[in-house]
Amino acid sequence: MRVDDAMPAAPAPAASTARGRDQHESHWEQHARQWRHVGGPLRPCEEDVRIMERLLRSQRQNHALLALLFGVTPELAAMRWPEGTRLLAVDRSEGMIRDVWPHSGLDVAAHVIRGDWNALPIRDGSLDLVIGDGFYTPLNYPRDYLRLGSELFRVLRPGGHYLIRVFIRPDRPETLEAVRQDFLAGRIISFHAFKWRLAMALHGSLDAGVRLADIWDQWQVMRREADRQGLKPDWPEAEVATIDAYRGVATRYTFPTLAELRDILRPHFIEQECHFPAYELGERCPILLLARR
Repeated sequence: MRVDDAMPAAPAPAASTARGRDQHESHWEQHARQWRHVGGPLRPCEEDVRIMERLLRSQRQNHALLALLFGVTPELAAMRWPEGTRLLAVDRSEGMIRDVWPHSGLDVAAHVIRGDWNALPIRDGSLDLVIGDGFYTPLNYPRDYLRLGSELFRVLRPGGHYLIRVFIRPDRPETLEAVRQDFLAGRIISFHAFKWRLAMALHGSLDAGVRLADIWDQWQVMRREADRQGLKPDWPEAEVATIDAYRGVATRYTFPTLAELRDILRPHFIEQECHFPAYELGERCPILLLARR
């Protein structure tokens, strides 16, 4: 099966308000420029990739796999795909496509387009697999979560698979003070793990999420306190600078609990497996394999 077999003429990405669109593009343009400085757990590591590869191998296909990648995560594009796989990646950010997508060197037949995840230019029931990493985080709840579930249900064939790594907040919320104490005591290994813990500690309900500007503002408070105490975390400056993409940004991120995520997925999918990686904060980065109902 060719990728083109799944794709009618592509519509333009969905419109938004000019201010919201400009801020979204500005944030993701900056994120794209900083991508090489982003590390785990925000990006999938080798352990994540190996788990996903194993889960794919466990699903035996009697035809070449037609797969959709949400976003342009290079670690997933470059993973060891079943022989004959054809991969289409969809991202709405020109910067992410330009700077992050691996434009060469892939062992799988793949191409990337700019598009809207909630209005995919893909025929009904034509995909064997949808795969992605962390893409619920920038979505609004409940509107975008519900629209995405319906759109995935539309494009996947019955019994098709949905393989995702997601970021979840703990059932028992971590306090800001707990994050502060671990930060000042030097108990947080990765700046990116710190950034996610800080975001989740500031998180309200799932429909409220957390404003990116609030994450940056709280980081300034903690950094000044560390400076007064003469403390300097052993984090690369280029990685720390990635949080500057949040400065003054009103966009909100959302982190469901695992129970909330399962409630969202249940109408359209049957969960088959759930794995928690062993790295720092891996308990908040489960990998789920689901099948379309």
